[in-house]
Amino acid sequence: MAQEYIEQLFLQEKPTLALLAIEDCVSTYTAEIAKIIDSTFAHTTNIVSKFKEYGIVEFHQSGRKKEVRLTAYGLRIAQMLKEFIQMMESDQKSLDVGIKLNITDVEVNGNGNDNYNDSADEVDL
Repeated sequence: MAQEYIEQLFLQEKPTLALLAIEDCVSTYTAEIAKIIDSTFAHTTNIVSKFKEYGIVEFHQSGRKKEVRLTAYGLRIAQMLKEFIQMMESDQKSLDVGIKLNITDVEVNGNGNDNYNDSADEVDL
């Protein structure tokens, strides 16, 4: 059950954004994380509590506030998530370029369906 939950945790938008926000800020507070990820304080508190449960973050008392910091394990997860996101974005850009090349090939070489040209002629009449 615990393993299932940690997998589900990072397949959701807000926990992923929260982890990346903590990494970007190095040391931050739950209220700041909530503001960055556009989430409620209560929901962000639940996310950060789960992170603590799994050893992803640790708390450090700073006056009346608790600073949230990534553990070494949390830092590794954040870096892997960033790499995964970059890989997906790169693959999407490659896919977009491939689609554009195929469309250009059809337009330039006339490899497309000639019915499209006939339809265009009919509309012009």
